[in-house]
Amino acid sequence: MTLAKARSKTFSARKLVLTSTPTVKGASRIDEAYEESDQRRFWVPCPHCGEHQVLAWRQVRWEENRPDTARYLCEHCGAVWNDGDRLEAIGRGEWRAERAFAGIAGFALSELYSPWSRLAEMARACVDAKASRSSERIRAWTNTTLGESYEEDAERLDETGLAERAETWDGVPEPVLLTTIGIDVQDDRLEMELVGWGDREESWSLDYRVLFGDPAGPALWEQLAAYLAEHKPAAACIDSGGHHTGAVYNFVRGRYRQRVFAIKGMAGGGRPVWPKTSNRSNVGKVNLFAIGVDAAKQQIYSQLKLRTPGPGFCHFPKGRDDQYFAGLASEVVRTRYHKGFPVREWIRRSGVRNEPLDCRVYAYAALCSLNVQWRRLAVRRQKAAAEPQETAAEPQLPTAVERPAPGTLRTQAKALARTQPRRRGGWVGAW
Repeated sequence: MTLAKARSKTFSARKLVLTSTPTVKGASRIDEAYEESDQRRFWVPCPHCGEHQVLAWRQVRWEENRPDTARYLCEHCGAVWNDGDRLEAIGRGEWRAERAFAGIAGFALSELYSPWSRLAEMARACVDAKASRSSERIRAWTNTTLGESYEEDAERLDETGLAERAETWDGVPEPVLLTTIGIDVQDDRLEMELVGWGDREESWSLDYRVLFGDPAGPALWEQLAAYLAEHKPAAACIDSGGHHTGAVYNFVRGRYRQRVFAIKGMAGGGRPVWPKTSNRSNVGKVNLFAIGVDAAKQQIYSQLKLRTPGPGFCHFPKGRDDQYFAGLASEVVRTRYHKGFPVREWIRRSGVRNEPLDCRVYAYAALCSLNVQWRRLAVRRQKAAAEPQETAAEPQLPTAVERPAPGTLRTQAKALARTQPRRRGGWVGAW
């Protein structure tokens, strides 16, 4: 930006325009630029009382569970506006600056001023974002619809509050539709969490296990192989970023079809939890996935803050020790400045181990690799449970042994393959 401004000085009629959607409070460049301007907002007159006002989301109201009834209420006389009234008011509006002009004019608008958006559509988007209980979706709605930066709650969890929510259940709870495993590799052990996932990412911590041993030798990996064979997760992610990268590569080689992945955590905003493609340009020539750990931690922390069961809520079993909960809440978000720009980063609290958080991040990344369609998966399970179980017929012993003619088995196999339906929709879609 500094270089662009400097190069524009050779033009006497220069005009620099910065436009953007706000992002996160304290780390948004457009917010910083707007703060340096005269901060203009668009004031519109009420079609009924004539009083001017800035359109604000707090004045949008609708009947309970009926966002299609959304209307705008004048903050002065309380008159109810429909979309036609809103557009009429916008057509007679004007810009008003809140500060004295000092060379920079700033303009801020929300979607409420858009002639291409209806109040009902915006209300429905608001309801859907809040119903998802996803901080990412709520932040996106705040940035794009309200045109405001998203001010998050203090990114710090109370491990005591998490421990007090512990529950009792037997086996695998009924709502669990699939399981994933996140595995963290240390110099003398493997730590892992088996997570059960229900509708719209409601989760149950089914097991947290520590396998002690030397990752450089085969014995520890044999224990892990037995654990995976016992629990049969839908996907598993193993961190390869430590001192035993080669051992991780050797273990995942040949297990790609079982969805056992080597991953490497990559910090920084803008990275998706699960990348679109893997990277095979590594020493082991295996599929290595660079996961966005910041996005994963943000989503996990927003889920851990939920207080009532439902989509995104995290269930924990009684008997889990305090170190586990302290590890889940082991990191906080801080904003630092790098070359003058704000950078948000996750910092581990002093004296607290963060392996439980890492394991949950890897288990969540494994879930993201599946691209699950929750409703479709739940419907298929219901149908499977409703179908009567067929009993296998008694096998008939052959009365004679016949040797097939040469080529017969191969011909029959090809014919059978032509008649079999092809699997469609990926692993989860075909479950």
